[in-house]
Amino acid sequence: MLSGFTDGVMTEATCGSETQASRVIGQRDAPAPSDALGGVTPTPVEPFERQAERAMEALRERKRAHWRRIKRLTGWLLLLWMVVTFVTTYYARDLAFTFFGWPFSYWMAAQGSLFVYLFITVAYAWLAHRLDGLYGLEEGEP
Repeated sequence: MLSGFTDGVMTEATCGSETQASRVIGQRDAPAPSDALGGVTPTPVEPFERQAERAMEALRERKRAHWRRIKRLTGWLLLLWMVVTFVTTYYARDLAFTFFGWPFSYWMAAQGSLFVYLFITVAYAWLAHRLDGLYGLEEGEP
């Protein structure tokens, strides 16, 4: 390292393998904010109200996306309910094959549709719970 005076200001020169850097001692600028933090650029601190507002907006957006998915799930399950209830009844005479020893139309009217309704209820509860967890909107323990 070489030190010397130039025009009344002390300078320091460092000799590297291929580069030479010199800086003026005493007239050095303040270090860049990222230098003091090890290369991390600090972000300005927002007021608490703005942070709370952003958090609330993010929560509202998650709730909107959750509600869209719940409506879609409900729509598909209602479509299945409609097919089981009305389509099988409408085409009962055309469904004239034996299923578990009974005509299919009779079996659907007596028991099959009840199993499907039970499936729809269980599937909705299970899938809605999974969607609640996916969007972070699950309810706590009572």
